[in-house]
Amino acid sequence: MKNLDDYLTWVERDRIKAEYSAVGKFFKNRTAFYKKENLVKEFNELYSEFDSFTVRYNQNYVKTKKEQLLQYFDNIEGKKLDEQQRTAVITDEYSNLIIAGAGSGKTLTILGKVQYLTEQKNISPNDILLLSFTKKTVAELNERLLKIVPGLEAVTFHKLGYDIIKEHFTQKPALTNENTLGRVIKEYLQEDIFDQPQAMQAYVQYVACYMNIPDKLDSSNSLGEKIDTEKGIDFQTLKAQCEPLNKVEKANLNSMQGERVKSVEELIIANFLYLNGIEYQYEKAYPHGEILYCPDFYLSEYDLYLEHFGVDENNQAGWLTPFFEQKYVEEMKLKRERHKTHKTTLLETYSYYNRDHVLLEKLEQILLENNVILKPRDTSEIYEIVSQDGKNFGKEIVKLIESFINLSKSRRLDSNSLTELFSERSKTQNNFIYERQLTFLEFILPILEKYDRTLQNSNEIDFNDMINKAADTVITKKPAYSYKYIIIDEYQDISYSRFNLISQIRDLSGARLICVGDDWQSIYRFAGSDISLFSNFSRHVGKNEQLLIEQTYRNSQSVIDITSKFVQKNPKQITKKPKSKKENLNDPVKFVHFTPEKVQDTFIKELQYLVDRYGNKSILVLGRHSFDIDDLIRLTPHSRIKYFEASGKLQVTGFEYIDIQFMTVHKSKGMEADNVIIVNLRNNLLGFPNKMTDDPIVSLLLSDQEEYQFAEERRLFYVALTRTKNEAILLIPSEASVFGEELLKEHNYLLTSHDGKINTTNCPYCQTGKLMIRTNAATRSQFLGCSHFPQCNQTYKNLEILDDDLLCPQCESGFMVKRNGKFGEFLGCTNYPKCSSTINLQ
Repeated sequence: MKNLDDYLTWVERDRIKAEYSAVGKFFKNRTAFYKKENLVKEFNELYSEFDSFTVRYNQNYVKTKKEQLLQYFDNIEGKKLDEQQRTAVITDEYSNLIIAGAGSGKTLTILGKVQYLTEQKNISPNDILLLSFTKKTVAELNERLLKIVPGLEAVTFHKLGYDIIKEHFTQKPALTNENTLGRVIKEYLQEDIFDQPQAMQAYVQYVACYMNIPDKLDSSNSLGEKIDTEKGIDFQTLKAQCEPLNKVEKANLNSMQGERVKSVEELIIANFLYLNGIEYQYEKAYPHGEILYCPDFYLSEYDLYLEHFGVDENNQAGWLTPFFEQKYVEEMKLKRERHKTHKTTLLETYSYYNRDHVLLEKLEQILLENNVILKPRDTSEIYEIVSQDGKNFGKEIVKLIESFINLSKSRRLDSNSLTELFSERSKTQNNFIYERQLTFLEFILPILEKYDRTLQNSNEIDFNDMINKAADTVITKKPAYSYKYIIIDEYQDISYSRFNLISQIRDLSGARLICVGDDWQSIYRFAGSDISLFSNFSRHVGKNEQLLIEQTYRNSQSVIDITSKFVQKNPKQITKKPKSKKENLNDPVKFVHFTPEKVQDTFIKELQYLVDRYGNKSILVLGRHSFDIDDLIRLTPHSRIKYFEASGKLQVTGFEYIDIQFMTVHKSKGMEADNVIIVNLRNNLLGFPNKMTDDPIVSLLLSDQEEYQFAEERRLFYVALTRTKNEAILLIPSEASVFGEELLKEHNYLLTSHDGKINTTNCPYCQTGKLMIRTNAATRSQFLGCSHFPQCNQTYKNLEILDDDLLCPQCESGFMVKRNGKFGEFLGCTNYPKCSSTINLQ
């Protein structure tokens, strides 16, 4: 044991412990019986604490190597490695996870490791398997490798898998086109599903009752937070989509778009009633009493009223301020009394039903108890309406299905195993989530089966099949691999099938594993990536060394402070503290408001701002979706912006000399620019975050479920912000996205506008909506209404509030406005007479 001259892995440590096990047992407690008792004592002490000795030995080994190779590490590709990079290169555990932040020199570290292994440890390039995920990243690695280790070539997982199959099979299966899955999904939804009534009914039920999971009202700090989360969801009911309105109904609704409700809970209730053949009217005026009152639902066949109250089991509405909570509860009691007085029947559901995921269950129970007959409708006609592109989901539900199938095939889950998996997990889930999963499986499994049949009939395999087939080949053929090291770049993109293939190769070769990546930048779940293989690394590889590379060379410290706080809101992201020696003079994030008709003007003014401040530097324009660029390039006779889709280049009149590129955030990963402009930060279903991609149904297929809201979208937004070397400009429409609002609020940012004053007066009721001047259609008089209308219908007649929005110091739920009294002018609360707070102006 005295002759150790290399890094001591836990595998070698355990081998040594096992080798000396018998000796250790023999000498234990026998030191005094031997003449060389000091030597025996030394052995006993070392053997009994060999684990801690190994840690100290390896720390000393790394320190010594750093000192010996000081000048060597000063010149890797002409650059100096920082201390953490040197530690990562020298550390040589059996399994290693190198967590490299955005712009921290990840590729340089990999190249430094390869150079160190070949030049300092005499490892043959043939004994190193270097992998990455895309042709682009592999091409970059190989271009740089050629200059330092000419004999080593990085490969994609695609090439690795195909080469294994090619070597061991005379007949090579053809790899299917990457668009095949999407085509099969569309074929099924447009044709096959009509021959499968159960699947069709499940699809309609999923879209109508389960697609939008109700947000827990009592988990929000305000009504506005809930509204912001649900913003962009189409609240048009199935009834409105499927039944043309007559002239009277159109007049009553004052809308050509038909019936729209105000929340996801109301949408679920309305659609449940419609699917079950229960005639209802939404917000029909109550016919008794003089004061206008419109209950949520009137079941006309049964003369029943249904109200959905936003309270918990204690009749409390904690999502409101104390003043408005008291008012809400009082109004709720008055509604109950009104029905008692006029001898009408009121049925009630509550927000805590939603919180406990029993809303549909309770609703059905209440209806049956009141002799309401459920008469399920034929769903074929409904299906044709709700499955049209542009209705509710369009292409997004196809992407959801693609993600689910990719993850399923990566984990080798067929119809039977998926059914079994979901059945097993149902034991720990509530009824709503369980029914949601079963409903989803009802139409997803036939698609999965059709896809597998399509591949089989054409004698093709997809990427997941190929990787799985390669892993099976390694197990059965047992190739003689000589690999001593397996290095995986962009490890955060690893899928279960890829991980399994590497594990099989490693079992045969005994290679040490070096995985390099950043869990903060894991954004390819739709393609099968499983972030838990990164975040729970030890669960999958056992004992390992986890190393951080936190020095960032792209972003300033102020960018890092904002973005790292943002992404680490998700507690499952690995904690790290990125740092930079670079500092911005001003705030590196700028929020700019625009109106749709002036978006081009706003964009061009921001280009001029960046040129004036930074000179003729590169600008990267990023969108969450490829169609986000459409906002900027609307075809007008005098448009100053041209977009060349093939190259991604944006040509702007007056800025032809600037390198301006547009791309989606997904495609921008690994890239950087001097400055970044992010578009489409609207609060919408397909805004940023895209509210459909993080469906919890997909996380069930991950090794560890990810339950944090918009977790993948949060990482994607982090990637967008960290592409900049200097500044990121965020273009904000009338209502900022959830992420935009979060940054504005937490960092006290100002919203810039080129269109005049921006209203910053928040609605006291919902707390996140903005008060806006509106006009009463009947009287033509102006008043203030909330931007969250109709979800929030708070109004004020005092327009001067926008100029001086002084909140009432007593109730904190009204504004202090000027009034005249017998002693002159004073300030009184808009909630008078409920609140009698005054301020004397004399």
